[in-house]
Amino acid sequence: MSRSKSNYIIYLSTDGAGTHLLRSQISKNNNADFKVKIIHECFWYISTKLLNNPNEKNFNKFVEFCSFEKLKKKFSLNDVSKELIFSIFEEIYINKNITFDFSKRFTVSDKNSYWSQKEIHFTQNLLIEYMLRKNPRINIKFLAQLRNPLDHIASLYERFGKKISINEIKNQLLDNFENIKNINNECEKKKLSSKIMSIKFEDLILNRNNITKVMSNFLEINIDNNFYINKISVNKWYSSPYVYKFLKDKELIRYAKIYNYKFIQIPKILWIFIYFYGTLLRNYYELILLKDTIFNNVDKLNPINTKHMSKGILVKIIRYFIRLIKFDYQKEQSKEYFIKIKEKEEKK
Repeated sequence: MSRSKSNYIIYLSTDGAGTHLLRSQISKNNNADFKVKIIHECFWYISTKLLNNPNEKNFNKFVEFCSFEKLKKKFSLNDVSKELIFSIFEEIYINKNITFDFSKRFTVSDKNSYWSQKEIHFTQNLLIEYMLRKNPRINIKFLAQLRNPLDHIASLYERFGKKISINEIKNQLLDNFENIKNINNECEKKKLSSKIMSIKFEDLILNRNNITKVMSNFLEINIDNNFYINKISVNKWYSSPYVYKFLKDKELIRYAKIYNYKFIQIPKILWIFIYFYGTLLRNYYELILLKDTIFNNVDKLNPINTKHMSKGILVKIIRYFIRLIKFDYQKEQSKEYFIKIKEKEEKK
């Protein structure tokens, strides 16, 4: 695909939305002829901190970041301005065909690092200000990835439930939804709608061919539409009874409607049937994943075995006996994934 500028793609999402699936497909493109850079800690985060509070501490953090990126430009605290930030941004990222910024800072606040809605709003405005410049050297685009809120909560609680309450997880999702809506509205007002695209995780699984084609055109990068998929992440909430209470959560329902997700209303007396059905469904897809892993049908750059712990009793028993006579295929595939993804993302 031809391009006149380097692309900087900002991934508007948060943990649990399935972004690792696309990250792996993007990383495949990193080779000698096409330079892809994947980042997770945000240039724009430290820039916002510095612009809002230009003190020695924030300045030193910014300088340290620039030094890590081998920036040769010399500047002092007195030089700090939006123009300086923009010029440094271009100098750091202009030499990549495409940079993907997977930081959560664009849509999710964090009281532990003093990152509030005010900072998120400032950062979004800063990005749009750069995009509206007369001759920006880097083409910024936004890719928002959404997921059914009930599945999203179920997935996060399964992974982080010992560290964070389920209500905190819900609030994080609401934060994410609200900020994606805000930047969509802002882009529309500034006539930048062509610079933002929203996708659903479920569509990546259930409507892969069409979605990857549209995304490839938007991102100006080839995305393999033959990558391995498994429906284990779709309707995950069925087997997660602690999520059922959110079926009547008015805040969550309001945001779900904005993104065309519909919550089914089920009488409590029937919840037990949903749970049993969901448990059978999850066991079925876990067995398929185990079979496909054993027969080497899961791409080495696919993160699926790093994200899904076996919960089904039958799958656990099978994995146990296989481990006795050979090794744990899913664990080995998970290890290999981390090695392969590191190699791809560090390739110069």
